Amino acid sequence: MDMIGGEAPVLIVDDDPLARELLTAVLAGCGVSRVLSAGDGEAALAVLAQATPPPALIISDIDMPRLDGWSLARRVRMGAVEACREVPIVMLTANNSDRNQQKAAIHKITAYLVKPPTPDAVKGILSSL
Repeated sequence: MDMIGGEAPVLIVDDDPLARELLTAVLAGCGVSRVLSAGDGEAALAVLAQATPPPALIISDIDMPRLDGWSLARRVRMGAVEACREVPIVMLTANNSDRNQQKAAIHKITAYLVKPPTPDAVKGILSSL
């Protein structure tokens, strides 16, 4: 996707501040200059509603308090923030299980990143968009 690394930001959603910092650094190394972050799905929806331009990509942890990654993905796909309905979503997971793959298909998840994400894995996903 041409917009990644340009003006449109990438949104990172994870309840672990250290994980957000790590992924921000990895994205910076991949040429992504604008990163937004949120600590859970509820906060992410608020960030999405205010984001101008909308993010080029959402990278979300699955297991978070208040609103988990699956619920965030469902609400984004259902148009909770209309401008973000088709934004690619990448899920962060420690376990790429069959159940997660089934849920990914339902929620139109673009890809997975296994924690902790490596620069090569992130570059691969960014180049596939």
